[in-house]
Amino acid sequence: MNTMAETKSAFHIRTEEAPSLPAPVSTSGAIGWMRTNLFSSIGNTILTLIGILIAYLLIEPLIQFAFVTAVWSGEDRNACLVPEGSGQTIGACWAYVKAYFPQFIYGRYPADQTWRVDIVFALFAATLIPWQSRQCRSSGSMQCFSSSACRLSPITCLRAWSSATA
Repeated sequence: MNTMAETKSAFHIRTEEAPSLPAPVSTSGAIGWMRTNLFSSIGNTILTLIGILIAYLLIEPLIQFAFVTAVWSGEDRNACLVPEGSGQTIGACWAYVKAYFPQFIYGRYPADQTWRVDIVFALFAATLIPWQSRQCRSSGSMQCFSSSACRLSPITCLRAWSSATA
């Protein structure tokens, strides 16, 4: 027969809470994110590896073209021309880009009227800035930046604020 003392010794009853352990490395942090998002299935793994291969094949030649063999100084496109028979390769012609940058931005717009294009650009950039309601500014709360209405545009932010105060 089992006595009460033998029964108590066979079981362990915890009297205090066990210490919490950190999450396994394979499920948290960068490794966990990669396993969940990039390598969660065979298809995702194949697409990830194809993406890495494409990035490898594109990034190195792009850096070579844009920075290493690029022409940085000169007045116009003539500085970028390669003498025939030299076998030399030249990358991006930044001298040409610098000389014609205003034309890339404004096109054939009259030079004395380019301030109009600048104002439109500034107004467009201002609509991309997240706006806050008066309540947010007065309270100093950072929750206002997380408002989905305020992220879209100032107009939707003002509409959301006016409907909340009405």
